[in-house]
Amino acid sequence: MFIVIEGADATGKETQAKMLVSAFKKQGLKAEYLTFPDYGSEYGAFIKNYLTTGKHPPEEAILLYLLDMYAKKKSVEKISQEGVLVCDRYWYSNLAYQTARPGGELLEDWITSCASRLPNPDAVFLMNMPAEVSEMLMREKEKDLHELDMPYQKTVRLKYLEIAEKQGWKVIDCVKNNALRSPEDIHKEILSKVEK
Repeated sequence: MFIVIEGADATGKETQAKMLVSAFKKQGLKAEYLTFPDYGSEYGAFIKNYLTTGKHPPEEAILLYLLDMYAKKKSVEKISQEGVLVCDRYWYSNLAYQTARPGGELLEDWITSCASRLPNPDAVFLMNMPAEVSEMLMREKEKDLHELDMPYQKTVRLKYLEIAEKQGWKVIDCVKNNALRSPEDIHKEILSKVEK
């Protein structure tokens, strides 16, 4: 099985992906965690440069992210065939972030076409959190250019919700009754949906 946890910055994707892997291992399943982008990969340094300088045009940035994923295509296929692979982000983040920019909607079909030869996940969970809450959680963190731009973060969140509706993803609300849910509470919801 191949599961993807998506969402904007500081929504708890890494935490939930790792908790899911741990839960599967406790059940005796072979499970692995991957994150995209992989800053330690061949393309990771270029991606990091883009996030800190913003010097790459959108098309170049999109291709860098996709190259990082295509470089791991065989690993993704192998792991998901032999056990469970849980990914912290996939090509959909490329779609959400790049199409959230002014005029970015013109890139949607091209990004989707470029990603079409990547393995398809069995399930995608969107971590849905108001951008203001994400900003509060990132206060102590050194931020990249995307994370510093709050109006952009708000648009990215809306774009994610739009994609989730189109693709039939499961949306996980990280805030309920104006309170941030605990990682354990969110994990229980995701795990129950995966088991179903």
